[in-house]
Amino acid sequence: MAIERRFQELRHWVILIVLIFVAFSASPMSAKTADPTAFVKNVSRLLNGGDCAQAWKELWSLARQRDQKTLRDIVFAVIPYRALVPPSYFPLTENSLQSHMVNHMIALKLYNWKDPEISAEFDKYGLSLDSNPQEVFANSQVQNEYRKVDVCLRTHKDKGACVNAAIALKLIPDFDSYVAMMDHAPREAFCLPLPGPKRVHISPNP
Repeated sequence: MAIERRFQELRHWVILIVLIFVAFSASPMSAKTADPTAFVKNVSRLLNGGDCAQAWKELWSLARQRDQKTLRDIVFAVIPYRALVPPSYFPLTENSLQSHMVNHMIALKLYNWKDPEISAEFDKYGLSLDSNPQEVFANSQVQNEYRKVDVCLRTHKDKGACVNAAIALKLIPDFDSYVAMMDHAPREAFCLPLPGPKRVHISPNP
């Protein structure tokens, strides 16, 4: 059991390192504004200052319009590297927190299927389900339905059909419903503590 526990600890650190690498290798966040650099600086300032709720609002104002770059940055940088937890309707326990974050990352990737970078990743990795523990999924039936969508993304050129399948299976709502849900979520976004100097990103009173 001690060996198994140590292996799990090492696995978590490896995943963290990979996520950080992805975040650093990703291009900076952009926005549909006259000065995207100002937008990037503002969001970074909010995250660095611990105001993760406002940082999410800034990002979401573009993501809800299906801005491809913003959606991609939330999935590949802001959630995994900045440890930002999207808004929710209920208090998040330790057990439900990871599932909440993973489910939103999967949903946002699927909604952004027209992005060439996302589509290319789907071709190679699908939904990357193997990187998530089984506890992330509600039950074995839900896990099997996710695997159906995963296979579809890996093998079909028409990614839109795979996204429609995910909606039909009720793995994700349609995009308009998702936007309405996130617009009215009563519990604001917050950030988890990060190791080392990144602790300044902790949201006040999470």
